[in-house]
Amino acid sequence: MDSLKKGLEFYKDIKTLYDEGKNIKEIYQKLTSVSVQSKKDLIENFLMNKIDYKDHVKIRGSLLDYGHLYKPESYINSIEKNDIDSSEERSPEGAKLVLSMSWKPFQLPVSRIPSVQAEDEILSLAFLYPLEFENFIYEGIDAFVGGPLSEPTFTIPKSAKPIPVLMRQEDVAKYKFKRIELTARVVPLPSQLVTRLTDNPFSFIQFSEAINPINEKMPSLSLKANTNKSQIKVLKKEEPITQCNASIFMETHLEGRDGDISKELIRRIPQISSKALTGRQDSYSLTKEDNIDSKSKQIFQLHSNSGLTIIGKHPNVLGFYFEENIVNLQEPYTHFIKEFNSFTENIYDIAPDLTMHIDFMHDYQLKNYFNTPLLNSESCNYIKDERLVDTMHWLRE
Repeated sequence: MDSLKKGLEFYKDIKTLYDEGKNIKEIYQKLTSVSVQSKKDLIENFLMNKIDYKDHVKIRGSLLDYGHLYKPESYINSIEKNDIDSSEERSPEGAKLVLSMSWKPFQLPVSRIPSVQAEDEILSLAFLYPLEFENFIYEGIDAFVGGPLSEPTFTIPKSAKPIPVLMRQEDVAKYKFKRIELTARVVPLPSQLVTRLTDNPFSFIQFSEAINPINEKMPSLSLKANTNKSQIKVLKKEEPITQCNASIFMETHLEGRDGDISKELIRRIPQISSKALTGRQDSYSLTKEDNIDSKSKQIFQLHSNSGLTIIGKHPNVLGFYFEENIVNLQEPYTHFIKEFNSFTENIYDIAPDLTMHIDFMHDYQLKNYFNTPLLNSESCNYIKDERLVDTMHWLRE
């Protein structure tokens, strides 16, 4: 009995030490970190010299590893609605075109960025959105009248403009889609990431408040969550994100077996793509960008009853677009992989002289699930634009 009593007392002593240790750590964190209410508060404190690089801050928000990091070559700001009439005959594959006069905004694609080498470890780039963040689906503004189809017609809301956060890969996996309180160090972003987050209209709009290379005082502002003082707490009173709809996008191009593509094959791409998706050669709709009667501006669209839209842009670019809840993406993306690989195989059967190559995908880690080579084409060797070449090397890593 005495030994049991002593054991219980020892347990209480250990528990007291543990609890006191936790309290000491929390007090230390409070004394050595600055609490900020929002990204705006963080930036204002930084500009007023109340916070500087290397300081630690405590801030609340919604953690995700998705952002608007890429503008597709085949981007147009509006697409036809895929309203399926069940009375119409369908192909054996169940896919068909719906010619419709109703349109909806083409939502800005989201994607992940590859992990980066920082000092002596590999870090992932995540994004701390405001607590009120909900999803990446926005209302288009004048999306269907005036202005080039290639230009975005969106105002990205404040709730979708995050703070970049460098984190351990395991922390991103553990805390993404959760509302958290983050204690992290204020740091400038590595220059290669600054380029990634400002080199197209979508990412420039989304990250302009946190990244401004011409601002000498604050060229970029991010949080580094891998220091000894870093801390991540799940906010128990805040619900995690369970529904986050977004545009998932993959972009490819077609070329000939020898790397070149004939004018005849280019002319047939809409018909070939239509048959590969729907089993019919005429299941596509045609439009002209900017209402200019020029083949260089020619765009066609295809739809399947699974919600997939294919956008073709002259001469040989094909974009694959669908909207889905990215919190539970496994099942719909598995279906997309199957549909995409089937489309690829059909292309090869219909036109053996054509090959298809992936130029962009929302998550490069998934490249091995596709039958089509990733950025592995002869024409890529002739690209001279330094940003495109750099991006290709980055995605191949």
